[in-house]
Amino acid sequence: MSVMHGANALRRWWLVTGFSAGQGVVEYGLILALTALFTVVILGVFGGTVSDFLSFIANAIDAATGG
Repeated sequence: MSVMHGANALRRWWLVTGFSAGQGVVEYGLILALTALFTVVILGVFGGTVSDFLSFIANAIDAATGG
């Protein structure tokens, strides 16, 4: 299959499925924004608990290794 044949097949697929050129970019941007927002909210709610837990693990490693 030549490169032009592959490009034409991809172009036909885009036309058949009805995707516009920027639709995927917008969807990925929304996913990224929602993931970032979710992460900030979760860390805001559970940040202190996560910090305490990680400190506990670090202290246990230090105690186990004699450090």
